[in-house]
Amino acid sequence: MPWLLIFLTGGMIGAIVRWVIFGLGFGVVVFLGMEALLSWVWSQVQDEVTGAPAAVVGLLGLARIDVAFSIIFAAYGVNLAMMVLSRLARLG
Repeated sequence: MPWLLIFLTGGMIGAIVRWVIFGLGFGVVVFLGMEALLSWVWSQVQDEVTGAPAAVVGLLGLARIDVAFSIIFAAYGVNLAMMVLSRLARLG
């Protein structure tokens, strides 16, 4: 009887392990790709502000544009993390 149980569940365990490895791999690739994209966009924004005249940079500082950009990028990061976590939850 134990051999029958091992035979029947052996295929299921292999399939579950494959799905988990696939899900983790996909999540890691998406997370690393989006992280690289967000860091590239952030560096582009910083480069554009660096080339601006001092008066414009001062006005951007008074308007707290840096805080707005930080909030936007944090929201994208949280959205990405929630997307990866929900994908992993569906696999489980």
